[in-house]
Amino acid sequence: MIWLKRLLPFAIIVAAVFGYRYYSEQKAVRDAEVQHRYALATAQVWVASAKYRYDPERFFQVRDSILASHSLTTASMDSFAEVNKDQAEKLYPFSTLVNDYLDSLLDIEDSLLQAVTDSIRNAATDSTR
Repeated sequence: MIWLKRLLPFAIIVAAVFGYRYYSEQKAVRDAEVQHRYALATAQVWVASAKYRYDPERFFQVRDSILASHSLTTASMDSFAEVNKDQAEKLYPFSTLVNDYLDSLLDIEDSLLQAVTDSIRNAATDSTR
């Protein structure tokens, strides 16, 4: 029985350390998921803003659709920006994610534009034959 009294404090300390580590890891995973969701939404809205720069009504529709697909609102985006505005070290990974997503989305847009251009060019050459 004496060994139980001596080991119990160590067991409690070990359980607390592992519990804290588990909680910290889960919080980091949740934070990363949130950053990825906001970064992808930001990049998609930026692409839409360039695509529909001459059609504001259509841009607002697309923006709201993008945000809804990520379960976000303009208010949640504003609050995310407000909370993180003074934390440059926290925003660096976020801005890197936005940049990576933006590069990928622009590559997709370019390939789609190239495919449309090729199909128009092929249709034009087929009609002249």
